[in-house]
Formats: sequence, C-alpha cells, structure tokens
Amino acid sequence: MPELGDISKNKRSQKLIWAACEDCGKGRWVQAIKGVPKHHRCLACHNAIVCLKGENHPRWTGGRLKDRKGYITVKIFPDNFFYPMANERGRVREHRLVVAKALNRCLLPWEVVHHKEGFAKDDNRYPETLELFPTNKGHNILTHSTNAFLAELEKRDKRIEQLEGRVTLLEAENVLLQSSKSISIAGGYTEMKPAVII
Repeated sequence: MPELGDISKNKRSQKLIWAACEDCGKGRWVQAIKGVPKHHRCLACHNAIVCLKGENHPRWTGGRLKDRKGYITVKIFPDNFFYPMANERGRVREHRLVVAKALNRCLLPWEVVHHKEGFAKDDNRYPETLELFPTNKGHNILTHSTNAFLAELEKRDKRIEQLEGRVTLLEAENVLLQSSKSISIAGGYTEMKPAVII
C-alpha cells in the first residue's frame, strides 16, 4: 500500500500523488500539480458538500415525475414510514401513496389502487377518484365489465343516431308527400307516386 506523498504516473503520463482526504482521511491517488494534490477531498466528501440532494437542491420539484404511462411517481426517502412501498430507486406511484396515507398503513404489493372511470391518471384524490381493491381479480372484473358497458353504450348511441336520421328523412318525405297531395287535389290530378325511402 502506498504511503502519503508517494508519486506515480498514470497512463497519460500525468503525475499522481497519494493523498488523504481532508474530511474522511481516506487515501487515494490524485493528480498532482507542482507536487501538490489537485483535489483535497475524495469524490464522496466533495459530492456531499457540492451536490445537494432532495429538498436541499435548488431545482427540487417535490420529487414528483410523470412516467410514460401517465402516472405520477413521488420520491420518498428511507426515513419515511411508507418507504417499504418504494421501488429500488426510492419512488412510489402517487395514487398508491395517497391511499396508503389515508388508510395510515403501507399497501400490500397485491393490493390495487384503481382510478375511477372518467378521471385522469394524475388526478389522485381519495376517495373521490381512487378506490382500493384487495386483489387484481376484483380490479380486472371491474375494468372488463366497465369496458363492455361502454362499448355497448357506444353501439346504442350510433344506432340512435342512425334512427334519428331516418326519422328526420321520413318526416321530410311526409311533408313533401302532403304538399304534393294538396297540389294534386287542387289541380284535379289524382294519381300519386309513392315516395322512395333510402
């Protein structure tokens, strides 16, 4: 193991010196300029001072990000009661966190928080827009039945629109037929042609 003050060269022929960190005292090779270490702190100690994290960082946004599926994720730290719900990056989906805080307990991994129909994925108000299912089975049943119901409503709406169009057309033909009937009676012409329905 090198001793403090030992000098060496790296692959690029730069002079290196074995120096101790000012803060933690850990030894490491540092670039030497005129025999003096270029950096007096190790990278970890330097980052602890310079690289502010979390709420101390000037661009901190509360740890909220929108993922590609449209859900809001929130950064939580190890000292947070709900940290067991976080993924490996310390993030948890906000809708799960909102329900967990309302219930005052961590949610189990198999519990599913569902956004009610008609609300955006980033609208996380409990119980107005969110509901909790004990398993994914109940969530799937609700989702499939809701989707089937909405598809049926869409079919009915299209059919109603078509029928309303037909009624309008028939009413117009009826008015036309009545007016031609009154003209033919006044003119003495009695033969009427049937209207063509499209």
